[in-house]
Amino acid sequence: KLTGGGAPNTGATADGPVCAVPPVERIVATAKDWIGVPAQGGIDDPAPMVAAVSKTLDELGLPQHVLATTDDTGRERPVGIVVAIEGQHPGPTYVLNAVVDTAPADPKSDGCQTDPFAAHEANGWLYGRGAADSKTAGALFAHLGAEMMQHRDQMQGNILLFFDADEHSGKFYGVKSFVENYPDVDGVMIGYTGHNSIKIGSRGFYRPHLLVHGHAQDMMLPDAEGPSSAIRASRLMMA
Repeated sequence: KLTGGGAPNTGATADGPVCAVPPVERIVATAKDWIGVPAQGGIDDPAPMVAAVSKTLDELGLPQHVLATTDDTGRERPVGIVVAIEGQHPGPTYVLNAVVDTAPADPKSDGCQTDPFAAHEANGWLYGRGAADSKTAGALFAHLGAEMMQHRDQMQGNILLFFDADEHSGKFYGVKSFVENYPDVDGVMIGYTGHNSIKIGSRGFYRPHLLVHGHAQDMMLPDAEGPSSAIRASRLMMA
């Protein structure tokens, strides 16, 4: 849903700084540009989508690091872009993450009334593949990043903008490459569908491998011959 508007409004008053009005028109224009680039995971080459994001970041004056990986066919291809905004004061590193590839679209079987790869605005709503999941969030993060870049001297910590171009393929090359290049982060906010509230949850998984020493024995007779490795493992997991 498209709401708000107006040009950026920055400055200060006797009561303190004036909050910037989000540049909604520019965010929507960016989202429309990105929606116009087919980026179906596992179907379309992610390179054109990465190039579209890169062009926007260049226009906003944001430094960028293109993530690339070697796929199953042995071909190297781009799978995402990261913008690092480093504050001038120590603090945590947080990630704003939006996927910029999409689920497949079949206008005939999906019953689409408009071209899914040509953004369409009607009655205050933006239509097109990726409008909700989640090119619009990526566009918002890009413009938010440009705003934050101007206030690095006040920031405590760092912000990473991560535009994931290989999520819907199911291969997750984008996030895998991101984790390899940026392993130390303190939190992630995903620009996913919905604007009514911030959802706190989990996504993906983390698998640790734990080795617990102890006696191998019948679990019906715990500690009969000394500490049981299974009992120790259960206590470790509970802790």
